[in-house]
Amino acid sequence: MSTKKAIIFLAGVFTFFSLFSQEIEEQVAENQEIEEFKTEEAEEEEIVYKRNFPVALSAVVLPNLVIGGWNRFVIRSGWAQVSWEDEISHFYEREQAWDRDWYWTNFVLHPYQGSLTYMGARAANFNQLESTVFATASSFLWEYFFETNAPSKNDLIYTSIGALPVGEMLYRLSYSTQKVWSPLRFACTPTRLYTDPIMGKKSRPYSGTIEEFSLATGIGSAIGKTFPKEKYDPLKEFYPGHLAFDIKVIYNDPYTHDSNDPFSQFELSAGGKIGTGCGEGYKDVEEKVFHDISILSNGMLFARNPDWGEKSDTSIGLVLDYDFVWNSFFEFTSLAPGFAIKQKINLNNSSLAWQLHLDVLILGTTEFFYTRRHQVALEGATRSYSYTTGAEMVNSLSYNLHDKHFINLTLHSFFMYAFTNQLEEGTSTGPEFFSLAQISYEYSVSTKINLGLRSDFYGKISFYDDYPRTSAFYCSPEVYTRIKF
Repeated sequence: MSTKKAIIFLAGVFTFFSLFSQEIEEQVAENQEIEEFKTEEAEEEEIVYKRNFPVALSAVVLPNLVIGGWNRFVIRSGWAQVSWEDEISHFYEREQAWDRDWYWTNFVLHPYQGSLTYMGARAANFNQLESTVFATASSFLWEYFFETNAPSKNDLIYTSIGALPVGEMLYRLSYSTQKVWSPLRFACTPTRLYTDPIMGKKSRPYSGTIEEFSLATGIGSAIGKTFPKEKYDPLKEFYPGHLAFDIKVIYNDPYTHDSNDPFSQFELSAGGKIGTGCGEGYKDVEEKVFHDISILSNGMLFARNPDWGEKSDTSIGLVLDYDFVWNSFFEFTSLAPGFAIKQKINLNNSSLAWQLHLDVLILGTTEFFYTRRHQVALEGATRSYSYTTGAEMVNSLSYNLHDKHFINLTLHSFFMYAFTNQLEEGTSTGPEFFSLAQISYEYSVSTKINLGLRSDFYGKISFYDDYPRTSAFYCSPEVYTRIKF
């Protein structure tokens, strides 16, 4: 897409969303329980929540100035040394490209950077669609005016679209955490440091129910093996020990949700593991240190709650899954909207809950084995992953017996295709099929503490056009304690 077309498209999208925003705003207002946030003065006179364009526009510019200024003047990064002659005055001539940046930067930091603009626009009373457009404008500004690198196609996608799940989850959590301790709202939404004083009581508050908020810590080990076909030897990787932690958040009831308000119901699981490496890796540090950083999330874009019987609760609608896994043995990301059904069946002294998501992958990534493990000399390749498109399916099954025994199974399955125009020199395209599963059992020793056993499983088969087919398997058992707040 040329720069001129991108500008025209951005303006058109913003106009389109603005025309339909009033109806969405009315629906959002109906679904919010804002009474608890009103002061006595506000109760005497109804507050009118109007959009504030200056605040939203400042959210487009300010995060870029702060992040860009830090990298330009403090860290003195080479890519931040933009000039009027080379980049700014000829921005419309710059061609977009698929970049080679650090995995964490591309698929976590960029969505978070976009979420800063998104949350600023939300605080200015713009709805979710409009706030995503502001995040897209901020991403365009960053790529063309704050970097000497070629404007990144993947960053434009992940910074703008990724801002919706990241920004909306954090923005809603900021209103929930401030009821526990007011300064916590800034940890979730730093932009409220300046939007709260400016907007005052004119920023629409949001109140939802946190169905679950828990923290788990544990220890475990991991083993993986890759089987290249034909002339390459199998590669076994053993990671003897690691520490693990994760948080789990369920916002509003997944099984009774009925709303047109995007991400008014979401589920988030995020965690990390660190331990002893196996001696293999794309970088030297990966040979010595085992790591596993994961973000698995989904939010309903809209949902309906059909009546399918007294013993079941069901929610059906559209969902957006945002997943990120960066493991020493494997890695993948996905940004995928699709159809979802979530159902809970209430039995005698127990319950059974299940979910099914069928998604289309907007943009994803997966590791390219021959680069990650130096199986062949790839002089032109500087990243260990490929950009992909495809599909995602999410399955989950949970069984609760007497609120004492909890059995959970989650399965994320992917079909990905590494498309041609993103390839680096020496790499290859082709279809890839893989799944990440986790099975766990927890026993409740009190109302606040569960003891558990769990294991992650990963399996993959890749059909490369220019290299032998590979298959891989990974297993990571753990023992852990979960604290429920």
